[in-house]
Amino acid sequence: MPKAGGDLFFLPFLYGSNAGLEMTSGFYGMQAIHTRAHLLQAIYEGGVFSHMTHLNRMRERFTDVHTLRVTGGPAHSDVWMQMLADVSGLRIELPQVEETGCFGAALAARVGTGVYRDFSEAQRDLQHPVRTLLRI
Repeated sequence: MPKAGGDLFFLPFLYGSNAGLEMTSGFYGMQAIHTRAHLLQAIYEGGVFSHMTHLNRMRERFTDVHTLRVTGGPAHSDVWMQMLADVSGLRIELPQVEETGCFGAALAARVGTGVYRDFSEAQRDLQHPVRTLLRI
């Protein structure tokens, strides 16, 4: 997505935040000159930088992380995922699996019933394609 320009920010706290439930969502700096493209870019950027707050906290503890595997709604947006790769500097892996929550539950059941000894073995046995995005 080309830079739309302007100093428009989106605060993505629709349901509060772990930094405080009193945090709310909204646009800051909105003017009559802003277009739909500005709004979309601000939403994408707000989401990415919000995730970076959490990711940076995790990286303080887990310092040897080079890859982030992403699933769910935002993973279907190439724009959003490329922004995440660019801002985080991490390799972004997008498993090409529908309903990853159900897939994980089925995998846990297979570990629980002894098909796999543990989750590490189950993970090694997975044979689904993964699409990768790198920082530009």
